[in-house]
Amino acid sequence: MAMNFKERLAVQVVKNVSAQQLIKAAENALVEGWDSPSLRMLAGINEQDCDEWTVLRLLNNSLAELGITLPSKDDAVWILLCHHISQIANGTVSPLEGMQAVEKYSFDFYEMTKEYVGDSHDIHEMYGMFWNYEDIRECPDEVSVNGKFGEDAVDELDRFMVEKAREWVGKHCGKFGQGD
Repeated sequence: MAMNFKERLAVQVVKNVSAQQLIKAAENALVEGWDSPSLRMLAGINEQDCDEWTVLRLLNNSLAELGITLPSKDDAVWILLCHHISQIANGTVSPLEGMQAVEKYSFDFYEMTKEYVGDSHDIHEMYGMFWNYEDIRECPDEVSVNGKFGEDAVDELDRFMVEKAREWVGKHCGKFGQGD
């Protein structure tokens, strides 16, 4: 499942994206049914001839015309976590791919840690399991999951991750209009 317009805006908040990516987000927003004069102008910019300031001005104008405000950084993190963990929960991506997507945003879960990495956003169990994939790949005959080794251990870990993802989505994503 591709990101929707509001999820793409969350990416912009968490990690500045290129002008070309914002133009593509505007194109997708039009396809999703969002519409405003500035959004149409943004979607119509030639990616080769665009400058960042024009794109950002048109993005800000589009948001004002649509009555959308950018989420706070904390809300943006929750929105993106809901997107990626929902994909794990519904089987759109493998648990490993979903957690790799979370990792690519470089959320500073380490700085926000209370006791375990990811506990600030209640993903500490999934985060810990995510690192188990590497352990299984490096030592397939030594690392087990529920008494299983190698690819069987990966399958078992996938099953646990999907179960945890479903629980997490049910607990956290409703407030962001996702995971329903």
